[in-house]
Amino acid sequence: MGSKSLRIDLKKDITNQIVNYLAKEGQKIVNNAYWSKEAKDRSGSMHDAYGYAVYYNGKMMKKGYAAGGRMSSEVHHGWIKRGIPDDTGRGYLESFFEDYVTEVKSTGFVLVCVNAIYYAQILEDGAQARPSRNISTRYRIISQITDEMYDLQKIFKNANVSLISPVGSFHK
Repeated sequence: MGSKSLRIDLKKDITNQIVNYLAKEGQKIVNNAYWSKEAKDRSGSMHDAYGYAVYYNGKMMKKGYAAGGRMSSEVHHGWIKRGIPDDTGRGYLESFFEDYVTEVKSTGFVLVCVNAIYYAQILEDGAQARPSRNISTRYRIISQITDEMYDLQKIFKNANVSLISPVGSFHK
């Protein structure tokens, strides 16, 4: 076995170890997000929209979902005026992961933890998002995990944490 082959094997092994570590952390983070959310999840669709994905050099390497398996097959009627189709919680999550692959422009590792249900941002923003809907309370759906993401960031040199909304802004 030549030294070049050994370097390639070592690089693959290290890459796999980092991917597995980030996947384990992603699983822990989305589980914590689900169990610490403040809104009720009557149908189970919100549970099904919690997930994580690990990307390496723009390619999805691993993904997972909140613990407990799929909880709902209920189809939500989307928000057609905003371009949001009818789908299940898991369907919204899978679509987000597929679309996000094209968004990953960085080289290296990216861990994404998300709740991709289209109304999560509305619940997070409360009355600011939809004053006409009389939503007076803000509910933490995914924002409560920011500290965990920043703690994870400290482990990796040159790591960044970005907060994004999976379906864009509902403030219009």
